[in-house]
Amino acid sequence: MLNLNLNFPLFLTRAFLPQLRGGSRYTEVVFVGSFAGDSTLPFLCLYSSSKSFLKRAACILRAEERLFHGSDVLFSYLNVGEVRSSGLEGKSSLLRPSADDFAKAVVRSLGCGRGVVVLWYPHDVLAGILSLVPETLFERFARLKLAALMKDIVLEKDR
Repeated sequence: MLNLNLNFPLFLTRAFLPQLRGGSRYTEVVFVGSFAGDSTLPFLCLYSSSKSFLKRAACILRAEERLFHGSDVLFSYLNVGEVRSSGLEGKSSLLRPSADDFAKAVVRSLGCGRGVVVLWYPHDVLAGILSLVPETLFERFARLKLAALMKDIVLEKDR
């Protein structure tokens, strides 16, 4: 998980950054993140920590490029919530957009000028509401949600 979420994007960026700096137009490097990077979800220590690191890396690289290299390379971090996909099935909803709708939102966000981008506003509203909830209550809710998810996984495996 750490290789995928940390090493891969950073090594890929390091490999291509000299060519990106030499381009004739601005270039945007997009790191795909998660609201989990801002939370204390049980059993997601490595995942959440890696996304939090990636968010900070995108912000710092963005500042370094602008301040020390004078380049037109922008770094953005997409703060992502649940998206219906082959890995997270179920019906699309206000809080779980389809992968197609979410992909369109990603394309629309390019060049918006912000370092941290929330693509799906219902995700942002939910995150704001959850930030007001006491940590112990959030942890209880997370435990119930994870228990239901684990039950679904076991039932799916038994089919």
